[in-house]
Amino acid sequence: LELQLKSIKGSVDLLSQKFETPVIYLNSL
Repeated sequence: LELQLKSIKGSVDLLSQKFETPVIYLNSL
């Protein structure tokens, strides 16, 4: 279970990294 949670957290971290730049860009418009 712990390993599953870690992999989910890793996926969330990757998604947030991927969308962080577009979000900052949109907020600056």
